[in-house]
Amino acid sequence: MVPSLISLLILFSSIGFIRGWPYIPDKTYVQIHNVIPGANLTIHCRSKEDDLRVHVLPPLDQYEFQFKPSFFSGTLFYCLFSWPGESHHFDIYDEKRDYYMCSHCTWWIKTSGPCSGSNQDKCTPYHWKS
Repeated sequence: MVPSLISLLILFSSIGFIRGWPYIPDKTYVQIHNVIPGANLTIHCRSKEDDLRVHVLPPLDQYEFQFKPSFFSGTLFYCLFSWPGESHHFDIYDEKRDYYMCSHCTWWIKTSGPCSGSNQDKCTPYHWKS
């Protein structure tokens, strides 16, 4: 029994070392804004466990969802974005990329690609996935 307890302590402390001690998964919020001029944006986001269904955002509207990051790391939500004449996909939340950067992740969807940050004029641009 004692060796098992020691093994668990080592496991939890290594997780704490990687993620910051103590590791208690908080909710993460993702907010997606349609800033494509004059076009409705159709969004379909999924993870391995969840299908968030299709949502249609008029210009300047937003869609939000929340979740708890997985205990063992690796939460990934990927989305298909489409508007008249175009369709692209992007990993809107990648725990390896985003866990330490945001617990309230804001995305501005532009024709050139998604842009991350609280202000669309000062956000960090990303490329669409190919």
